[in-house]
Amino acid sequence: MPTLKEILCLNRPNFAINPKQSFDDAQLFFGQAQNKEIISNIETGYMAGYLPRIYLFGNYGTGKTHLLYHLKHHFDNVKTPFDVMAYVVTVESDSRTRYQSLHKKLLDAVGLKAVTDAFNDYTMGLGADREAKLRELFPENNTLTAMRLLQAGQMLQTLAWRWLSGEKLSNAELGNLGITSNLQESGDLVDALVHVGELFKRTDRHLFFMVDESESLQVVSNRDSQRSWHDAFRRLADHQDNQSIGWMLTFYTTMANEAPEFMLEGDITTRLGREGQVTLEPLAPVEVKRFLGDLLEAFIDRDCAKERIQSEGLPTTPALFPFTQDGFDAFVDQAQAAPELAIPRVILKAVTALALEALRTGRTIFDASLVEEVVPQEFSDLS
Repeated sequence: MPTLKEILCLNRPNFAINPKQSFDDAQLFFGQAQNKEIISNIETGYMAGYLPRIYLFGNYGTGKTHLLYHLKHHFDNVKTPFDVMAYVVTVESDSRTRYQSLHKKLLDAVGLKAVTDAFNDYTMGLGADREAKLRELFPENNTLTAMRLLQAGQMLQTLAWRWLSGEKLSNAELGNLGITSNLQESGDLVDALVHVGELFKRTDRHLFFMVDESESLQVVSNRDSQRSWHDAFRRLADHQDNQSIGWMLTFYTTMANEAPEFMLEGDITTRLGREGQVTLEPLAPVEVKRFLGDLLEAFIDRDCAKERIQSEGLPTTPALFPFTQDGFDAFVDQAQAAPELAIPRVILKAVTALALEALRTGRTIFDASLVEEVVPQEFSDLS
């Protein structure tokens, strides 16, 4: 029995997309005008000296995660006038999870070696006023001590990194480091992170953290834990408190399921402003056409499609295959009939359903009759 790849001239086994590993796959979700505007605003902001501080809201399947990985792959692979070190991490929470858990993830994403190398690069260029410049960069003595110990032997280096990551060290461990107290309050953690970000800025690099699935903070019910998150992001959203760490948090939101209230209080949202609170919208019909065209361009072997069309006399073109023109138009019409569901994940789900039905029934093309038989069900239920 022929495979889906053989029947539809695919250059991969199926219509699955993995933006976490493939730059090409991440780009497929960037045909939307809104997404182009988001990345343009981020790039323009960096060029103008403004950091991204963004809450990104969106329903299931609107492309939030894909956008994060597009941005990561973009800054990792596309030459820009500024060097952005972009990282994607995921929030994991229980009822008592505090901001420290994310702080540790952010530092671990950058890594001990990168931070140590940045400190070495910076200190090597300092002249006679080296000590004054280091104390300007790290005004809190404990943080400067920890940064210096990142260059020490493995035991002290590991302890210093644990301290910088917000772990609670014993009194004996603090004594070994020559540090007087742990980083316990959210403000202390944010200050330490901001100083690390400033270190990278002074070596002409910018840290940009993208935090996915932040809606999991809904389960944080302990009030002290909630305040730790709120206080941290109030500081990170403030242009005076944070001039070195760019960030974006994604929240899955519907009419009945919103971001945690303690993350939406006015002292955070007013600091973010309108431009710092973005909701991903469904695709307009013209964008559905473009997105579907992007999928076919990326997934279909055009030489194979041309040969199949000629040998079997199929009523389509290599650019549309495996759709016919009426099948393509019918697909866009179905998306337009359920505009709130015209989102990337549902579109992919509907194309996959067409492919599986074609495989089951031995059909080669997606004409209007097949589309009208299969696709309405896919656009009727977001689940």
